[in-house]
Amino acid sequence: MANRDKAQKGPQLSRTAEAYRLSFVKNVHSLVASGFARLDAPKLVSSEEPDITGLLVDAIRAYVQSPRAPAWAVHFAIHDDPPLSTGVKLGKRRPRVDIEFERTQAGKRPRFQFEAKRLYNHSGVAEYTGKDGLGCFISGRYAAGHPDAGMLGYVQSESVSAWTVKVQKGLDNDRRKFRIKVNGPIWTQSKFGSHSVYCSVHRRRSGPISVYHSFLKCC
Repeated sequence: MANRDKAQKGPQLSRTAEAYRLSFVKNVHSLVASGFARLDAPKLVSSEEPDITGLLVDAIRAYVQSPRAPAWAVHFAIHDDPPLSTGVKLGKRRPRVDIEFERTQAGKRPRFQFEAKRLYNHSGVAEYTGKDGLGCFISGRYAAGHPDAGMLGYVQSESVSAWTVKVQKGLDNDRRKFRIKVNGPIWTQSKFGSHSVYCSVHRRRSGPISVYHSFLKCC
């Protein structure tokens, strides 16, 4: 009877953990969308990535502290350009991710990291998917111990749909390099409220990572 109880509890615990993980990811993107909605996006058309990211983090923090924020939002801390403790590099030499969301709680705290890139000229896709963009997550430089991460594309020319197609084609043209399954779709689309997000899955030595892509219109 004891063994049967353990077998029944195992799948139940796994389902609970997966539901919690997806809820965390959804809440993070909900905060990003709510913060970005507070910005005057057209004025960001010529802004550099760190400037946009700084404004976005400030807006998310302001939203979290506003009366309009949901009750769960008070449990989130949002960090701008935090250094990462990897154990390889110390002090100022530590790598820095653009944005990190931390859920404050007792014990181990879930974290979600974003890397952001501007999409405004012919090199936009290469920079977005390159070693200092999406490649940071695929290599394990960022989010090494996490199953999920995010990319933010600041669209400063053309349309969001045009850049979404360009990035998708860029990934599809070299699936092996980006460690995506040879067959099947490049990513799946989800809607977190009014915010569309595209999720691609990449192989890593430590296990697969799901990367959620958000394209934000800054023009």
